[in-house]
Amino acid sequence: MKKAEFDLYTDYLLSTFGAATVTGLSAMVEGEVSHDRIARFLSERNYTARDSWQQVKSTVRQIQRADRVLIFDDTPQEKAWNDESELMCWHYHPCSGRNISGINPLNALYHCSGTSIPVVFEFVRKPFEYRDIETRQVKRKGKVTNNELMRQIIDTCLHNTLPFRFVLIDSWFFPGRTSILLQARSNSSSPG
Repeated sequence: MKKAEFDLYTDYLLSTFGAATVTGLSAMVEGEVSHDRIARFLSERNYTARDSWQQVKSTVRQIQRADRVLIFDDTPQEKAWNDESELMCWHYHPCSGRNISGINPLNALYHCSGTSIPVVFEFVRKPFEYRDIETRQVKRKGKVTNNELMRQIIDTCLHNTLPFRFVLIDSWFFPGRTSILLQARSNSSSPG
């Protein structure tokens, strides 16, 4: 897929309300980009946080400073009618106060002057099944906790020589506390 088509696809995802589909994009541009072409592009490999970083790296390098903040947020997305898997499973949704079936990306945003740029994302995965002793229900568990996943993402940001002073996170990362502001480790490496 050409860069212009990739940009068109990502703009479509960001601006679409409701269901975003490759056929919807194709229809929106009156068939100028076929849905098959977009589907082949999306299925050719698994895209990762590294791919995302390559897309935003030059923009971040232009605005980076040591006094910036890194904001963490999980954004559970309900997908109630899909089969359960390590990626598509039950997650607690703090806004609704209940567990939902769906995906749960954990995002790190680099915040600067009122703008937040996504610099790393990871999906919360729960590959292990177990039976709850009290309820006898089958549940899923991850290899790492969400807190450990967040710390891995911070390490990735440090590895990418992303300078920041504070990390802002939701209170669920540290149960029992209402708000958290962590001072980041010094990052003296030169930008890469």
